[in-house]
Amino acid sequence: MDPSESSLRPVKAIGNRHGSSDDLFLNEIKNPVAKKRLIDENHKRDPSEMSYSRRFALWLLRTTKWYDRREQTRDILKKRIADFHKIVSGDDGGEASFITKHDEDIKEEDLPDLRKSWAFYEHMTLPRFVRNNESDSNYLEKARTGESHGDKGTELYPVVGTTPKDLKGFGVSIGLYFMTVLALAIVTFVVGLINTYLIYSYASNDSQFVLTNVLLGLDGSAYCKNIRLVPIENLAPDDMKCDKVKNSTEKRCFMFKNDCENPNFISMGVVHYVSTLLLIIGMYVIFFHYQQKLEVKYDEETLTASDYSVEIKNPPKDAIDPEEWREFFMPFSEKFVNSCTIVINNEELVKALVARRILLKELKNLLPPGIDIESDSWKRNFLQQEPPAWKNFVQGAGFGKDISSLLKNLHCCEMSIRTHAEYERIEEVNHVIITFETENGQRTALEALSCGKLEGYFRTKRRMSIPRFNRQFLKIKEPPEPNDVRWHDLDETTFLRMKQQVISNSSSVMMVLVGCYVAQTIQDPVYSSVFISVFNGGIAVFGAVATSLEAHRNEGAYQRSLFFKIALARVFTTVFLYYSITPFTEFVHAGEEKTSLVERMASLFFSEMIIAPLLIVVDPAGLYAKFVQAPRALTQDSMDSNFLGSNFSLAERYTSLTKVLFMCFFYATILPVSYFFCSFTLLVVYFSDKYALLRIWREVPASGPNVAKFSRDYFFTTALVLHATMAAYWWSGFPYDNVYEKDEKFYFVLQYLLWHTYPARPTDLNEFQPEGIPDDW
Repeated sequence: MDPSESSLRPVKAIGNRHGSSDDLFLNEIKNPVAKKRLIDENHKRDPSEMSYSRRFALWLLRTTKWYDRREQTRDILKKRIADFHKIVSGDDGGEASFITKHDEDIKEEDLPDLRKSWAFYEHMTLPRFVRNNESDSNYLEKARTGESHGDKGTELYPVVGTTPKDLKGFGVSIGLYFMTVLALAIVTFVVGLINTYLIYSYASNDSQFVLTNVLLGLDGSAYCKNIRLVPIENLAPDDMKCDKVKNSTEKRCFMFKNDCENPNFISMGVVHYVSTLLLIIGMYVIFFHYQQKLEVKYDEETLTASDYSVEIKNPPKDAIDPEEWREFFMPFSEKFVNSCTIVINNEELVKALVARRILLKELKNLLPPGIDIESDSWKRNFLQQEPPAWKNFVQGAGFGKDISSLLKNLHCCEMSIRTHAEYERIEEVNHVIITFETENGQRTALEALSCGKLEGYFRTKRRMSIPRFNRQFLKIKEPPEPNDVRWHDLDETTFLRMKQQVISNSSSVMMVLVGCYVAQTIQDPVYSSVFISVFNGGIAVFGAVATSLEAHRNEGAYQRSLFFKIALARVFTTVFLYYSITPFTEFVHAGEEKTSLVERMASLFFSEMIIAPLLIVVDPAGLYAKFVQAPRALTQDSMDSNFLGSNFSLAERYTSLTKVLFMCFFYATILPVSYFFCSFTLLVVYFSDKYALLRIWREVPASGPNVAKFSRDYFFTTALVLHATMAAYWWSGFPYDNVYEKDEKFYFVLQYLLWHTYPARPTDLNEFQPEGIPDDW
């Protein structure tokens, strides 16, 4: 990559960041020549090179009138022109005669074309690679959005043939994610093979640890069906611990006793802890060796603007002259300073400008074809309209917008723009990014202007020798990628950031509590598992909305905050919810009318393996947009907006990986088949996510490995610790019935180590025991 080319990206990134709305994205193909090229190629290309969804859509256009609604669109536009004519022709007929003339002949190019939108989808939304790449790289070179690359041309990435190495062009974070998912699937499968001894021991035990449903993996788990009701000597008949017995007239306390023999703790425990050791080694190799090695490799092979740039975090507020900055940094550059990006305090102004552009787009979609949106000649009568109070309320909530309401909103927005433009502190400098011509210039500047915190505090000789800009020491660092910077959040204070995070985290906790309450009220394990899987998808949307209210300086910090919210919510609902609400005596058996913890978790594993990936691949929202909303669009721009792809969050995908691993490691002792469940689920996630990345999701800004580092340092390490510690408690709980038998009499005892204290001690078993049990129990 030419360094001078990459150094221009920060300036471009500012415009992209502020213009992240759909209309700005669509403007990339406003050029008539580019758009004509796309459509011509659409008709000439071999259908075998198209995606299956596009081929299906073209078949629908040829064979059905349901999908091709151009005639209905023509009728709607004629009616819109007539309605527009009635309002505009109130005072004079000049504009009316134009509308009447246009009404006689609605041009074909005024009608939106689904073929153009599908061409837009495949060439502008979906990722493509350069065909017949002659470079020395042994992976597919990702093409830039909308570029044809001359005679070479571009193709859609193949879903099956694309390897994790080919995804390097999507950014370091994407490549690391798919490599990690694949590696963890292999490791958990190998550990599952070792634990087949536990599965065999459970299944072949004479105590009949058998099962009712092989698909759920209960055969070969601690699940026990060999239970019976026994009378309890030391509990009253009305005690809450007693199990209810149908059609019983005896006034005695009964409890279920587990007649399954305890497992062979020594042999099975040794195998389990060997698995733990293997997991520790495997996870260390994956996360702290292989993943870090890939981070360095990807970073060295991919040159970006951040490799040539430095960021100044504390510039003087009045240092707005780029030439002044260029002169200061010239001595550190081998050649010259390529560009200087100055971030000023114009956040509110930029937001208002983006809002105005969105309003103009919505207004254009409601106007008849051919109307000059900037002309004032037709606006007067619309502005004079006074809708009823109920309509004002509905439109204020964002529904039922019409031309009149949009014009009034546009007027208010333009007034806001004038106000923000006159803000006296608008030219205050918040951040400065200097881009050099070479990497050596960046390294020289970082080395010359950086010092440790202690050196700065004690004002050492090294500190005092550092050059100052306008008598001020500069705090500099290597900046994130240009597309990774959240430009509109750079000027927010630390107090405001903390306040926003407290509010968003509190709302997320409330959402999780509501979901947990609903899940625990559903008794059927299948329905409750389906609810949790669907709820986990909903919590991702809610977490994204809550995190969007927070201010973060870069996309990596935003993704890290989003990951923290969703991961905590999903781990709690899938791992700890059932464990916390299930009584100790129902962990491996639950009587006739209840469901044991093992049954619930097996059902939840099966649900997570199928439902969550299925929702991603089917993409209901995307299908609705392309096949229901798009044909009903009245302009080409509004039709194209339905083909921008579904939103994609790397943090949300990492939480799915984290959730599955937590489930596996937490319950592996009593449900050893969970290793295979985990491995198969990760394989399904790998292929479903790769399909969605290449055929469904819109591209996101390339971000660094922030989420990968955060997940491996905290969540995955915690999962390993839980795997080792929970094994001891699972083994100690057998036979999970709180019943002691002596001389053919049965007594209620406390077998659960965590009944009163944590961490539990062996002496607790005697200290908190109920009265009336034998001394030698």
